[in-house]
Amino acid sequence: MSSTERQRDLLFRQSIGSDEFERIDYLLKTSLRSPSAKVTDAWAISSPILTMQFEARARDLLVAESWVDTARLTSVNAASSVFQNGFTVPPQGMMFPIGTPQVSPPVSVTPGLVPKFEFLLCRVVIGRSYCTNDAASLMEGGQLVIPDGYDSLYLVRGDNSNAADISATPKSMNQAEAQTPKNYHEYVVLEGAQVIPCFLVHFTYDPSQDSA
Repeated sequence: MSSTERQRDLLFRQSIGSDEFERIDYLLKTSLRSPSAKVTDAWAISSPILTMQFEARARDLLVAESWVDTARLTSVNAASSVFQNGFTVPPQGMMFPIGTPQVSPPVSVTPGLVPKFEFLLCRVVIGRSYCTNDAASLMEGGQLVIPDGYDSLYLVRGDNSNAADISATPKSMNQAEAQTPKNYHEYVVLEGAQVIPCFLVHFTYDPSQDSA
């Protein structure tokens, strides 16, 4: 079976107007605080093995949803690989945003057309989080060490973390405060089993339409 065929077996298109499709669209609008944001397509990602691993790790722990921009993923965690194998978390951990999605402006936009985006809607095991504004101090020999009794790190805004893949370029505290929405939080996890991709979502979004 080719990789394309395996991906097709893992993705199940959601019917427009179905309860799940409407829930994703509502979640997108409320997360972005934008009535103009609109889901155009959504596929459920089905992997019994990933689901079993995630549910075992998540038992009795706090879980949150995270919008992950596929354009910001590295080759190690390309969407096609994540569908089948989940996320590969490096020794320095991986950051997942919770709250308002971080939508990067498109490189170019055709006049008259609303920009389109592709995100993964994931569930992340946060559990008990250790708060820090200096994740670098928790690195030992190139590996992030979360204190005993904690499941994740909560990055205080402005932290110059080395967490991989999804985090934006480190900013100064003033830059971070000015550019980051209030309803935006960053958590770092160390295990791939703490994250499961649930939906591949295509949507349109143009914030200028909200202020029109």
